[in-house]
Amino acid sequence: MKYNDYPFDEHECSVKLSSADLKADKLRFDMVRPARWGRLKNTLGQFDASIVNLTDSEYTDVWENESWSISGFKVRLRRRYWKYVFSYYLTSGLFVVTSWVSFLVPVDDVNARMALLVTILLVLVTVYNSVIEMAPKAQEGPTALAVWMFCML
Repeated sequence: MKYNDYPFDEHECSVKLSSADLKADKLRFDMVRPARWGRLKNTLGQFDASIVNLTDSEYTDVWENESWSISGFKVRLRRRYWKYVFSYYLTSGLFVVTSWVSFLVPVDDVNARMALLVTILLVLVTVYNSVIEMAPKAQEGPTALAVWMFCML
């Protein structure tokens, strides 16, 4: 699974069934197309799940120059991301906008400016650290949420 787009990630897992000893000339799997798969709204934890048919090219496989019949489906998992938008994206963006208020504080009042900016910086660093701790690790590079939080710093 690739998590570079976390929390806007989508994953697809193929479930394929085939015979262990009967090739396609002896055994042919046929799946009624288009298959209807139960309820429209299936959820697994923080994912919306849907079942998708295999493409036509996936119903046969060639192994050691012999054709094998395959039947199966794909499970598509799409993460529900709105809680991340409200918890991280929106709140960190509001903290950055709040930091712009320091430009409205009079130049002579350095203590007020510093107190405001240091507090916001500490909050954003704490949130960034929690994102790094709780987010799944991407194989190549950071996740989208980690990049966003780093840019907010």
